[in-house]
Amino acid sequence: MRTSLLLLPLLALLAPGAAQACTMVANPHPPTAAQLQAAARQVVDHAAAIIDGEVIRAVVPGRTPALVRVHRQFTGPPRAEVEVGILTSCDVPLVRLGERARMILTGGPDVWFIRMGMGAAEAAAVDRLLGSDRTRDWPYVQGMVVPQ
Repeated sequence: MRTSLLLLPLLALLAPGAAQACTMVANPHPPTAAQLQAAARQVVDHAAAIIDGEVIRAVVPGRTPALVRVHRQFTGPPRAEVEVGILTSCDVPLVRLGERARMILTGGPDVWFIRMGMGAAEAAAVDRLLGSDRTRDWPYVQGMVVPQ
């Protein structure tokens, strides 16, 4: 039971539009390295695209998706720009113009979505799988674009 609760926030990234409300489960026991690696592998395998990008047009909820300039593409179809919208309360809205981050995208190919998040340890496990050191490759990144 503990293992499944630990991985719940990561697995939520894999369930496109399944729920209308999002819940983060606080667990006092951090996941093991093996659990982090397995969960990160699932996230990477199920992502429609993973990019480092910069918000060049903020989202206007219910009207216009955000526009993100792709600086680096890890997975997914090659694009210079992607539109990132919000469909449910589980989607992360890109509201800050100029925000730069690593983004794990679902949906596409026209409008993509960023599902609710992961913590620093999970994000680091994803980065290791991608073979990317953010401090070197994308120094503007302060983390994944996900709620904390």
